[in-house]
Amino acid sequence: MSTSWKSQIGGGVFRIQFETNNFNYYKMVEKACQKAIDEADKAKEKARAVQMRTLGHL
Repeated sequence: MSTSWKSQIGGGVFRIQFETNNFNYYKMVEKACQKAIDEADKAKEKARAVQMRTLGHL
């Protein structure tokens, strides 16, 4: 099997499917996905903190 990927967009959902038999490629993509999730979580937390400050809870 070679390395391949496909993306799907529909109904407000975005999907990426990645397949490979190369473990290093797999770990590289896994790390990129985790980084994207971590950055999104940080952005949500920052927005929540701003909202709490605005409302006087902090």
